[in-house]
Amino acid sequence: MASSISWIKQHRAAALFVVVFLAGMIVNALGAYTGQIWFDESYSVGLATKSFFDIWRIGAADVHPVLYYWMLHLVYLVCGKSILAMRLFSLVGTALLGLLGWTHIRKDYGNATGILFTFFVLLSPWGIQESVDVRMYSWAAVFTMVVLIYTARICRGLLDKEGFDGIDFSWWLIAFGFALASAYTHYYAAIGAFVCMFVLLIVVVYAVAVHVSGARKALRTFVIAALACVIAYLPWIHAMMSQVKGVSDEYWIEFHFPQTVYEFLEFPVRTVAINGIIKNHDSNPLGPLPGIAFYVLLLCVVVASVVYVVTLLTGIKNHQTRSAQLQHNWFVVSLSGKLSMPVCMLYSTSLLSAGLSVAIHQSIMQARYLSCILGAACLALAVLFAKLLEVCDSDSKAFTTRLLGKRALLAVAVVSYIILGGVNQVQICNASYDWYNWAVVDYYRDVVRAKDGSLLPVYAEGNIGDTIVAAAPLSVYVPEATITIPTEKLAYEAYTPSIELVDDVIAHAKTKHGRMIYVGNGADDHYAQEFARQIGATVVESKTFWRPYKSNMWTISILERS
Repeated sequence: MASSISWIKQHRAAALFVVVFLAGMIVNALGAYTGQIWFDESYSVGLATKSFFDIWRIGAADVHPVLYYWMLHLVYLVCGKSILAMRLFSLVGTALLGLLGWTHIRKDYGNATGILFTFFVLLSPWGIQESVDVRMYSWAAVFTMVVLIYTARICRGLLDKEGFDGIDFSWWLIAFGFALASAYTHYYAAIGAFVCMFVLLIVVVYAVAVHVSGARKALRTFVIAALACVIAYLPWIHAMMSQVKGVSDEYWIEFHFPQTVYEFLEFPVRTVAINGIIKNHDSNPLGPLPGIAFYVLLLCVVVASVVYVVTLLTGIKNHQTRSAQLQHNWFVVSLSGKLSMPVCMLYSTSLLSAGLSVAIHQSIMQARYLSCILGAACLALAVLFAKLLEVCDSDSKAFTTRLLGKRALLAVAVVSYIILGGVNQVQICNASYDWYNWAVVDYYRDVVRAKDGSLLPVYAEGNIGDTIVAAAPLSVYVPEATITIPTEKLAYEAYTPSIELVDDVIAHAKTKHGRMIYVGNGADDHYAQEFARQIGATVVESKTFWRPYKSNMWTISILERS
């Protein structure tokens, strides 16, 4: 016991990191043990059961690249169709992102920044929201964060005295390798990696212009690595262009002004749950406290930003910045700086996604997609608030007092962040573990069988982009009951054989007699009624079920055709 206490005293930073990491992982793991899935997760589960070739072929008809599905397929090969295993796989990605705070951020930015980075990652409302989802976001965040770390290292190396000679060649391999992985995981991750590479290119070109030692070698390395990535991505280019066309023709995301703008500016804090609390739509055990914490945190970020800028300008004025960097152009140095690099990645990705939305005449601006670059947002916060600890040790008491105490400001920000992350997780767990989520599954499992135990035909038609939201998860829950849908998208082949794709659902249904089931998404049975009219059937019963998990309403209808 005494030796443990002694070790903690000697390694306070390591001990604090362990506490933050373990506490954060426990919080994130709380939502992993639900058996609930929603449409996007059901797609991951379905596609993961296919072969590597079929994942590529079917995934090309979807809207995301396929690397994550390949990775999930490996989990499937080991653990089978286990929702828990797939959730824990996502949690591993979250854990790795948090560990980067100690293994990499600490070495590059200092103990305080490294620990704060891990704290902000693991308690982030958006991070918690996606940490155990059976989706690619936690792993995309790992890939883009590695790109950010190593491109920043290369930039700093080029601007130091040693130039190219001070850069480990493995940094180039890791940076470009993970950039390629990012591009094969999610398009927002691809954009984030592109932003980092563009900043690196600016620094490399500048280094060549001012004759930095080994700069031309750096330029050659950049060009060769970039060409290698492009060549490695060529097999996916055709699929990507087809996906872009599909999204431009029809996609579900809508741009809501100013709500969408707020969600992007206030990432990674304003989740759906937090937004509901702020607007007093959703109840929570802490009453108005989370709403207050949200605005207090925003204020803390603004004040910390002012402190950071003032401290930086003061350091430049007093020649405290490294002399090697003072010899270079201030814009280039700033662009690759500790704060500007992650901020550039975060907001350039937002701006580029907005530009692409305008170009294809369809919004692709979804705050959840920014989870692919969660690390950049959390690093920016960590750098900002770590500066408060740094200036507390060096600045005058008068300056500290004027800012109402920098350590107190950091403490308020940390407490506010914990409140928001905690409340967000409580909301998620309440929805995930609500028994009523199973009501629709139990009902469907009962009605889909005839009295003799045989399975009834099941259909989903109408607006298949809407009704698939219910049909797809049900095909995972009750795979023995085949749901017939129209062949509108090859991507839905991920659900076969639990879902059967036919060219004409109406004609298929007209070959059936007796009782059948219609599955719909929404609060009414208007699609079921229209379907019954077209095939000459009657709706015997319709029941609508509210699923708290991801806020869905599914309607199951029983039809009779003579």
